Amino acid sequence: MASPEDRRNNARAAVLDLPNARARGPCAPATDAGADPVEPASNSRARRGCGRSPAVRGAASWLSLALSLAAVSCAPALQRIGAPLRLASGEPRGPCEAARWVDVVPMTSHIRESTALSYIDHEAEGYALFAHGEGGDALPMPRALALVDDPALARAHQRRIDDVRRREARARAVLLGSLAGMVAGQGLFVPGLYLHEDSDARTPLLVSGAVVSAAGVVAAIVGFALLPSREELFATAHRERMFLAEEDDLDVVRAGVDRHHARVRGACQAP
Repeated sequence: MASPEDRRNNARAAVLDLPNARARGPCAPATDAGADPVEPASNSRARRGCGRSPAVRGAASWLSLALSLAAVSCAPALQRIGAPLRLASGEPRGPCEAARWVDVVPMTSHIRESTALSYIDHEAEGYALFAHGEGGDALPMPRALALVDDPALARAHQRRIDDVRRREARARAVLLGSLAGMVAGQGLFVPGLYLHEDSDARTPLLVSGAVVSAAGVVAAIVGFALLPSREELFATAHRERMFLAEEDDLDVVRAGVDRHHARVRGACQAP
């Protein structure tokens, strides 16, 4: 057992070596194995994670980044930026028509993306359909497309949405598979480290774990390559709420709504 004088000398040496300890990092071993553990509190806390293998820490980083990228497809907020457009069909004539009349309203779609240091706003302008004279929510896009009843417009609008969502779903599946591969690889690799060097099972476990972990890392790279860009994801979120001015033909939308109004007027005037 060390004497009090030896403890004081060891502690003094450890304090003098603190700059070197910081340079080595929190996971570096102490200079003197017999010295009392004198180190910064931050290093002591960080050392708790030193037993985790690099692949496990890498898997956590991959998952965190994957979730942050996938989260950009959040629902946008819609805001009216003008009065309903004037249509050839005019205003409804009586309560029968008013109950089924539709307004075409200019809108802005807004998404706020949170970053580590600030916010990034993503906006798009377009048009949405609302029940006449009501301040409620816009009609869902599937219902709006069915009401306009233009097959070419509906196919083009839905194709843009489906293409991005299909690629996003494929990328998420690959990323989840890559995470499973890295975790499974560590489940093989880590136990192999604790086996005696003469054990017949040690080398197969280490090799298998390394191969499976590497396959998981490769799959993660592929998954990130498959992910749509942020711009594509934001544009798709806007498309799912309204007709975009830069993509959808407003004249086709107006003509479709006028046809709907003509059917409503005919039904209301029928005996």
